[in-house]
Amino acid sequence: MTWDEQLAIHEAVRLSRVTPKRPIKAAKKKVK
Repeated sequence: MTWDEQLAIHEAVRLSRVTPKRPIKAAKKKVK
């Protein structure tokens, strides 16, 4: 896992606290 992917997931998790919407799936989509 690159730091880019980790950053995307961390960002998604942070956003999920405001609007919970499957953060991991969103992060994976962003990476692709």
